[in-house]
Amino acid sequence: MQTLVTVYIPTHNRKHLVTRAIDSVLAQTYSPIEIIVVDDGSQDGTEEHLNEYIQSGKIHFIRNIESKGACYSRNIAIKAAKGKFITGLDDDDVFTQDRITQFIQASNNNDDCAFLYSGYQLKQPSGTKYWSKGGNKQSHSDLLKRNRTGNQVFARRERLLAVGGFDESLPAWQDHDLWIRLTEKYSPAQKVDKPTYIVDTTHSHERISTNLTKVKNAHDIFKQKHLHYSQPQYRRFLELNYYQYPGVPFPLKKYLAYLPSSAAKRATKIYIDKFIARIFRKHQPQ
Repeated sequence: MQTLVTVYIPTHNRKHLVTRAIDSVLAQTYSPIEIIVVDDGSQDGTEEHLNEYIQSGKIHFIRNIESKGACYSRNIAIKAAKGKFITGLDDDDVFTQDRITQFIQASNNNDDCAFLYSGYQLKQPSGTKYWSKGGNKQSHSDLLKRNRTGNQVFARRERLLAVGGFDESLPAWQDHDLWIRLTEKYSPAQKVDKPTYIVDTTHSHERISTNLTKVKNAHDIFKQKHLHYSQPQYRRFLELNYYQYPGVPFPLKKYLAYLPSSAAKRATKIYIDKFIARIFRKHQPQ
């Protein structure tokens, strides 16, 4: 008998986008898959819109009466899941058809790793880019410097529960925080190189990762929560995780302070990218 895999999809007021996400899971070449959709207090008729999926048994539907946040919804799904393995999907993104197959095949040879992750495709108005960096493994030390695993991984349910699931107090970077805790308790994470996750930034809905207030608050909580960031080499990388966001200024004086450090290469790339972006905006027609 094939191993049951659970895919959870939290959603909030995105009824037309979430059906696309669900359909991409239903189209997987692997089975059996359990799909858990957690409606986080939507007011746009999401439950009625998904009625056919619910009545046919294609999805397990859970509704929060009021919005509790994506991490609360993810944790509910993890606790309710019946699968040996669990992976997530944002309601505005999709899987390629072979994503779960790729993970199951890789898990047969990597049973002792903390979790599996993959490259991804970034769908932008200007076209699609493919992202697959960071080597074949990510250790606890690697993740303290930067999240190169993306925002969705493939892990054993028992391990997600053992480390406490997602931290619901974090306004952003909840995935990064959980991956740090998983690799601290277990072994390094292993990459499946094929980019089987498609991140869609072409729609008009806000993505949490672009809300700078939430990102700044997450940065401050990270410094308090993970004591490793009291060490200069890790603190510099945490700061760069914040400065990399569009709209966050990276002053020249701050950049120069990174040059003698191990973070100099990444700091230089961020500074140059922001400098080019400023020049581009300056010369755009009003």
